[in-house]
Amino acid sequence: MTDLSKVGQREALRARREPHWHRLRPGCYLGYRPSSKGGTGTWIARAYAEELRAYRWRSLGSFADHSSRDRFGAAKESAEKFASDVERGNVSDEKIETVEDACRRFAKDRKDDQARFRRHIYSDPIAKIKLAKLRRSHVAAWRARIEQKPALVTRGKKGRPVTRPRSPATVNRDMAVLRTALGAVLALGAPNTESAWQEALKPIKNAVRRRTLYLDREQRRALLNAVDAQAEPFVRALCLLPLRPGAVASLTVADWDSGPRSSRLERTRLARAAGS
Repeated sequence: MTDLSKVGQREALRARREPHWHRLRPGCYLGYRPSSKGGTGTWIARAYAEELRAYRWRSLGSFADHSSRDRFGAAKESAEKFASDVERGNVSDEKIETVEDACRRFAKDRKDDQARFRRHIYSDPIAKIKLAKLRRSHVAAWRARIEQKPALVTRGKKGRPVTRPRSPATVNRDMAVLRTALGAVLALGAPNTESAWQEALKPIKNAVRRRTLYLDREQRRALLNAVDAQAEPFVRALCLLPLRPGAVASLTVADWDSGPRSSRLERTRLARAAGS
């Protein structure tokens, strides 16, 4: 075993395919593979999976944005997180190398997140960036593109999109799901360094504002008289039920109870309000 924490010993290692290993604890090893071209080498984690009776491996990257003396500490933290995930059974056989891979894995059973990633990640340059090389500047550039991207309100009669500037609250929601997806597979970078990818996803403060607009009865009647006949039943339901438009759109016949003449969804909302 080699003491990879000592910069001098690490830099004196010869390049080879098999990493030079440093034992962190039983079943958890940190490896280092020197570069054959004389650049910064690559760190590797190795952890024992009891249920498989075999070791799992993961490339951690080079940590080139850290100083030579700080690279061991950063790699050690990532290796220990990987070993902890292996011990809890949180590491799958699925190959996760890029930002897109991480997002697809996270959204596998989350339809809303799948749709958000399709709109903002998979067709964006950030999708193809390898996790081991992800930097704060990459995420900051993605955030800037999202902030400038208009939000779709609806589509006109001819299919033309109707948009508005993206609100801070919407940007926060877009960032939150990416931050969670990346955090599930990627260790947090050292603060104030290029590896601190998470710093570019800090939420905008005071983004949510209270909505105080209220339509009185006459205004609601005027609205119903002005909307298209096909949309009138939906808008009327919004006027009658204190629900979000998305909740009303998802209502089905099964939600209606002819006994107390109320919807199951509305009774659930009222029960939660009474208990809060």
